[in-house]
Amino acid sequence: MAHENQGKQLPLVSVIVPAYNYGHLLHETLENLCEQTHKNWECIIVDDGSQDNTAEIAKQWVNKDPRFLYIYQQNAGLSAARNTGIHAAKGSFIQLQDADDLLSPLKLARQLEVFEQQPDTDIVYGEVRFFTTENKAARYLALDCSSTHWMPGSSSANQLQLIKDLFRVNLYAVNCPLIRKEVFEKIGNFDTALRSVEDWDYWCRCAFAGISFYFDPSPEAWALVRTHENSMSRNKTVMLEAARTVRYKIMKLIKNYPEKAIASELELLNRNQTAFTVQQLVKHYKEGGQGFLFLKRLFEFSRLKGDYKYFFREAGRYFLAKA
Repeated sequence: MAHENQGKQLPLVSVIVPAYNYGHLLHETLENLCEQTHKNWECIIVDDGSQDNTAEIAKQWVNKDPRFLYIYQQNAGLSAARNTGIHAAKGSFIQLQDADDLLSPLKLARQLEVFEQQPDTDIVYGEVRFFTTENKAARYLALDCSSTHWMPGSSSANQLQLIKDLFRVNLYAVNCPLIRKEVFEKIGNFDTALRSVEDWDYWCRCAFAGISFYFDPSPEAWALVRTHENSMSRNKTVMLEAARTVRYKIMKLIKNYPEKAIASELELLNRNQTAFTVQQLVKHYKEGGQGFLFLKRLFEFSRLKGDYKYFFREAGRYFLAKA
């Protein structure tokens, strides 16, 4: 494997770890990073205005290992923190890593080896397994700790299919890929206006720009994601509203797709997926008793489906139930 090569200058990997009030888990994440068999890495910890002991934990690691760098910024959100870390990175490859998640020990080495075998690839990603703080040895296939396999495993051997799969679901967790630094130089920053699913938005932008993805299912390259009540991905309202925003951004991407026939097909697919997302929000706000937001999203769903009678019918039923 790549990490076993002797007398060869191994590529520098920049690991970007945004942290906001995650001092209680940061030590475990950084300790896990030190277990990587590929040793030529730097870790940029971006403290996004934490009010706990994040700074103290980070500085402990900076003092004992020169591969760690600590950057503090006023709270600006996850996307902004990732952007800060990427701009400071010196490596030729980027590994994104949330402050509560882990990596399999061979992940960097294995994915660097794939880059050697697939030199035209821009992003190499593998599978994700979920675990809990209470049971760190467990390996679940899905965030809800079920055995549902949700990753399509798409690659750029069929870029159109990859794009279609991205319309249905984010291809992977944020710590699954290893990414050439040049990708960020070409595509730009994460969207700081998004409070969630900003990584999904980024991969969509990459796919439409022709960035090459390669899927490697090897267990050696697993990313490990902690599932717990504080996980942003468990906040349904934030997730759905952000997904809705991304779907409208996808509509704009489709307009620039060069092949008009395919663009029409993609537009229909995305419109249906957008309607489904908005329909979930309609149900969510109705069940939560948030009348204004329920009506607002109900009208949006009716507009997407071209059925305004549906809006008046469902709105009428809502007000009758309230009477």
